[in-house]
Amino acid sequence: MQSSPNSTGSSNATPATQATTAQVDPATDGRADTSGDSLANMHHKRRPITVVPIALLASLLVWLMWTVCPFGLMYDPNKDKCLPDLHLSLSIKGQPKALTHGDLVYWKPGGALSYVKQPFVLKQVAAVSGDRLQIQGDKLLVNSLQVGAGLPLVNVYRTSVALLQRDELVPPGKVFVIGQNRLSDDSRYWGYLDRQQIVGQAYKLW
Repeated sequence: MQSSPNSTGSSNATPATQATTAQVDPATDGRADTSGDSLANMHHKRRPITVVPIALLASLLVWLMWTVCPFGLMYDPNKDKCLPDLHLSLSIKGQPKALTHGDLVYWKPGGALSYVKQPFVLKQVAAVSGDRLQIQGDKLLVNSLQVGAGLPLVNVYRTSVALLQRDELVPPGKVFVIGQNRLSDDSRYWGYLDRQQIVGQAYKLW
């Protein structure tokens, strides 16, 4: 899954309608108090003056989100998602101190994934250092438990199922990452991800 700074969305919210109600006050012989209307008109005339500060504040918040703030939101804009059950996640920038099976990590695309247009690639950790990793036929096993199946991209990589077979321990400083979509372009084809490449970790929100 890739990052979402280029998200496109539309709002279906109906603009709020402003209205005033005249209340009968016994102290004014039942006449409507129109002072509220005058104040509202004065406030309406001053409103354009506040537009610039609000716009500047919004711009500042966006800038802080992408440059300073360690938190953000991520989603996969692709129709055919690598992680179909993940619609929105909270991203936390920085090297994770510890990783385990099922964790979501993201990094900048490169190498075999240089074609990716989004700023980041998001995958799920299937195996960490010390785990026994096996690819038997088209089945992926970690510590003898099956965590994936299928190698449909062998033709894309101009390789074969036989050449992708593994039975080894994950080396120190490496993780094996996968997607849940059968067409996920992941470690099954291009190998381990160096932990130093990881930019941050993500947590599923929806």
